[in-house]
Amino acid sequence: SHRLLADIHRLNRLGAPLAPLVNFLQARRWFRWLLEKGAGIDRRRSLPPLHRWHFRRWFAHHPADAAAGRNGRVLLLADCFTTYNEPDIGRAAVRVLERAGYTVELADLSCCGRPMISKGFLDLARTLVQEQAGPLAQRLAQGTPLLGLEPSCLLTLVDEWTELLPGAQTKAIAAAARLADNWLVEQIHNERCKLPLRPLPQQCLLHGHCHQKALLGAGGTAAALRLIPQLDVTVLDSGCCGMAGSFGFEREHYELSVQIANLALLPALAKAPEALVVAPGTSCRHQIKDLAHRPARHPLEVLEAQLAEKTELRP
Repeated sequence: SHRLLADIHRLNRLGAPLAPLVNFLQARRWFRWLLEKGAGIDRRRSLPPLHRWHFRRWFAHHPADAAAGRNGRVLLLADCFTTYNEPDIGRAAVRVLERAGYTVELADLSCCGRPMISKGFLDLARTLVQEQAGPLAQRLAQGTPLLGLEPSCLLTLVDEWTELLPGAQTKAIAAAARLADNWLVEQIHNERCKLPLRPLPQQCLLHGHCHQKALLGAGGTAAALRLIPQLDVTVLDSGCCGMAGSFGFEREHYELSVQIANLALLPALAKAPEALVVAPGTSCRHQIKDLAHRPARHPLEVLEAQLAEKTELRP
């Protein structure tokens, strides 16, 4: 099962053309029973849907916003989870960045290696870095920022790539890599771009991703959300959500995953049932959906919803 989860990028890529069938099977009890017996994935855990019209396909046909390019160029990391499981987040990020005046290009890596590293397949991860570091570093040579949406993937390039393959290329990649919301709020505060946003008079609860909190903190994401007038942002002191990547999917860890969520996160969400919940991490959003039975949004989705001529976002 560890090798299966380590290769999730390949499984997603193979499954995306058959997304309707895969999603149908994933919702069937007998299929979940088979996954539990064969791959150790707990049958009580929902599985992330695949999308045939995934983010990279959408981007290839996407006409750029009229404002794009006046303030420069960025590379956006099209991570596996955003690409195949949550393409709406990628689309939202592109629209926000283009509206802020940036031309968006994709850093189309096959995978960052995070799932391999988490499951102990370091040699496979190192090979992945060796294949991709050179071409990616070349694209960043002119000082172009590398922006990420999924903290665990983006921060793998910052924290682990330099350990797996020490050298000038991975060092340059780590220096250029930023979370998109953190980078964008800095550009706005330094008056390098503008992003007019409509007010959203609502309470917002922000649950930070553990990898992000350990290396960066959640302050940059909170600052990005506070660009929205009247949005009342509270950063939850909620510890770990309990999902921890694939940990909460595994049969032997499911109960512990739920117990961890019940320590702080779920009680905090229960106290504010009408609040908008925001979580940068895909595993955190999945845990909140499964256990709190309410959606959690990515910060870029919230920003995109408040651009001009957008429908208001509701919890």
